[in-house]
Amino acid sequence: MSNRVLKGLSAGGGFRAIVVEATEAVQGLMDAQLGAQPLSEQRDRVSEILGQVGLAAVLVRVEMAPDQRLQLSLRTKDGSCFADSHPDGLLRGVVSGKCPNFGEQTILQVSRVLEDGQLHQGMVEAETDMTATLTQYMLQSEQVVATVGLHVDVEGGVTKSARGFMVQVLPGASREVMEEVIRALEGIEAKWWEQHPDLLLLDLLGGAGHFTLESEVKFGCTCNQESVLDALGSLNPSEIQEMIDDGEDLEMGCQYCGKSYQITLSELDSLMT
Repeated sequence: MSNRVLKGLSAGGGFRAIVVEATEAVQGLMDAQLGAQPLSEQRDRVSEILGQVGLAAVLVRVEMAPDQRLQLSLRTKDGSCFADSHPDGLLRGVVSGKCPNFGEQTILQVSRVLEDGQLHQGMVEAETDMTATLTQYMLQSEQVVATVGLHVDVEGGVTKSARGFMVQVLPGASREVMEEVIRALEGIEAKWWEQHPDLLLLDLLGGAGHFTLESEVKFGCTCNQESVLDALGSLNPSEIQEMIDDGEDLEMGCQYCGKSYQITLSELDSLMT
């Protein structure tokens, strides 16, 4: 099944829903970040958390900033899981340090650009799981009443499924609309992640509505030789000079995709001019 995002509006226009199918994209995230680690239940658990963070980033971007890049992280003082969702559907992520567990001192943070160009950052303390945490974030930081579902199943290093949904009640919704949303949520299948995405979206819309968006989601990276040189150029000149004094070409790897880049001494020299 192709990885994609579907969005729809209920027949009465009182609420909308998003479905994300991203099994292959989450596999790409996992392979890039954890592929070098031996297979284990712990690796699968970290993969599932990374996949949930990736799904959450796509859901929030499509709902709140479909034409903007959005970054979402789950972090503690010991490490983080980070996802970067782009408007062209590209999704990438990073596991840094110890992958967070849900509980005390775990923070969910979202960064995105508003229409006026200002940076919007919101954060909440994590709840007992990612679904509850994202629901709380939408209410507290975005002032949006939403119901969220996230499901990532990884076994033996293989992503069996990665699916998410969000149902948002639009501002000014009546009691009748709220009751309609409740009926729709109660009517979805227990294992909703096994449904075809189109049918799941239709169920979330209460059996009737309009599909308003279909787009791609895929694992990928934006790194290239120029961006690596730009990153090096931001270092203190004394640090760059130390690299030059070592007398050897520099090898750097992208933290998102693992691709290696060779930086020659002449390229390092050019950063000093």
